[in-house]
Amino acid sequence: LQFYLENIPAFSMILDVKTLLNTCYISRRLGEQRGYQRALRLDRVGRIGKQIQQKKILAFPNSIIINCEEPLTEHPLEVSKCPGLIDVDLPRSYCSCRVVDGQHRLLGFSKLEERELSRRHLPVIAFQGLKQHDEAKLFIDINSKQKRIDSNLILDLKADFTWDPNQNPKEYAEKTIVCIARKLNSRGPLRNRIFFGRAGESKGAKVTLSTLVSVVKENHLVGGKLHFYQTGFDD
Repeated sequence: LQFYLENIPAFSMILDVKTLLNTCYISRRLGEQRGYQRALRLDRVGRIGKQIQQKKILAFPNSIIINCEEPLTEHPLEVSKCPGLIDVDLPRSYCSCRVVDGQHRLLGFSKLEERELSRRHLPVIAFQGLKQHDEAKLFIDINSKQKRIDSNLILDLKADFTWDPNQNPKEYAEKTIVCIARKLNSRGPLRNRIFFGRAGESKGAKVTLSTLVSVVKENHLVGGKLHFYQTGFDD
């Protein structure tokens, strides 16, 4: 699927991980090398890889963004015909594409066995022949302008799921605290005084849910299967 980002043609597709690992490299900023990517965090790659192996991560919502040094097509669609379907010829040679965004996500899959790589797929947005300073500008725009989801809202949403205390002790504990916070916010001295990050909610001088969760966890008021005076989630 082709579309335009300002006046630059871009191509959205699904690619198997093996192809991406075989064709992509990273423009690293090391010493005198004037790349733009941050240093690779091996701990983050390992953590993502472990979650993929344990099937805790089955897919990523955000696309891997790459720039292909060879043209994907000699005849991109006109702006008036986009978004539109088009056949592209993805370069298959070693180091023929640079990763603009998503290096940790992509390299997390490198922890899988070789036979698994061609079975796993990732959403990709590809550009063709971008100059490196345009790549760097794109990288800056992605990482400086994107808005992160409010951590309070994430905690509130996660509490709506069922978590196994043995397999997901962290999420189980956080859900317990959020359930407690919801009750505290409905009555007593903390009524309407906790900020959950929901639509239309004003933070003002409220205590944030993330702060409350952090304090309760750090002071070990919640931990294990049942906690403090709790005999169930509804207590």
